[in-house]
Amino acid sequence: AELLLPAPLPVDGEELRAPAGDGATARLLRDAVLCNDAQDVSAETGERRFDGDALEVALLVSALAAQVPVDEVRGSWPRVAEQPFDNRSRRMVTVHRRRDGRVLVVCKGAAEAVLPLLADTREGQRAEALAERLSAEGYRVLVVADRAGEQPVEGEEVDHTPEGLGLVGLVAISDPPRESS
Repeated sequence: AELLLPAPLPVDGEELRAPAGDGATARLLRDAVLCNDAQDVSAETGERRFDGDALEVALLVSALAAQVPVDEVRGSWPRVAEQPFDNRSRRMVTVHRRRDGRVLVVCKGAAEAVLPLLADTREGQRAEALAERLSAEGYRVLVVADRAGEQPVEGEEVDHTPEGLGLVGLVAISDPPRESS
């Protein structure tokens, strides 16, 4: 599997991209690591090995290849809640809380499952056009979105509803057929 990381791509004559200087690729890789159950078990096995869903392993391997310190990222943003992926919702949602009280909700999944949850509907429409184009080119497309906030007042619950999200990026995955197929 090959992953295409964020790059400005034209959609209806405009570019779909995060604001300059915000570390769009770093943010996408951080969220792909956080909203992910795959594990690097190389230390346990003595050889390069990963456990988990093939798609999540591909995301984790991509983050490691980009030199993302996976354990440090996960340690800085411990998971406090989750909605696991299921075939009905076609998305996974995780909630993370840092020691300083900041909360991060991360959602990844199929375009039709995640894009309606974006706060900016225009951005969602532009991302949908790009997702459709990438799908037509044979890619499997995942949408990653998040929402950051402060820790709730004492006694309040963390809002982990996957609504009002900001688009982080689209991941286009190429998985060409094997020669034996």
